[in-house]
Amino acid sequence: MMVNSESQRDSSVSRRVGLAIGTGLALTVALTACSGSVSIGGSSPPATPATSAPSAPTPSSPSTSAPQPKGTGELLDTEKLNGLIAAKVETLAPGVTAVVDCPTDIRGQQGVTFDCPATINGQPLVVAVKQKDDQGNVSYQAQSSILFLDQVREKTATQLAAQIPGNWTTTCNPEGAAGGIYVATPGTTFTCSVSGTSADGSPESGQIVVTVKDVDGNISWKLVPNSGSLVDA
Repeated sequence: MMVNSESQRDSSVSRRVGLAIGTGLALTVALTACSGSVSIGGSSPPATPATSAPSAPTPSSPSTSAPQPKGTGELLDTEKLNGLIAAKVETLAPGVTAVVDCPTDIRGQQGVTFDCPATINGQPLVVAVKQKDDQGNVSYQAQSSILFLDQVREKTATQLAAQIPGNWTTTCNPEGAAGGIYVATPGTTFTCSVSGTSADGSPESGQIVVTVKDVDGNISWKLVPNSGSLVDA
């Protein structure tokens, strides 16, 4: 089946098919956004700058002390934050395994940001954290989109059928995906194969390229020229 219209070959309509971290609901997936504002204040005394007069000079020696925690307030309970973020992801996407490893040397200081390395089903992810005050109240947002591949397949096939009548199946297996989940930064592209029958019963096939548009699970797709009978020769 030949396609003659450029509008039929290219879909720029956003389709939200993933776990939306830091924004609103994931369209038609019935998942709330995996963002949060939580309190992770610790109990250690605040770090204060020294104000006493300098002591008498002493012979210099190599420093062996550990790096001082960043910030001026209490040492934050980032172990708690690890658990909160992981639990939020695993609640919104049952069956996935989320591991978060925030740095342990962060003290409370309004406006300070830090990154927490994480994995979801073994795929790397960075979670950006911002301190809202110096009392351990923070917000967090993932810097990648967490796509549900079954939703990618379903929505691209449905939209393709609306443009080219037929019965289509889309197969997407991007490299690194695991457990039906694909973690990808905005701008990432991957290819899915398309097969099925047109409205007149003719077998057809082709490929689409999917582009991850943002961290909220929005994608766009277009048919690959000359990848099969679904596109113009």
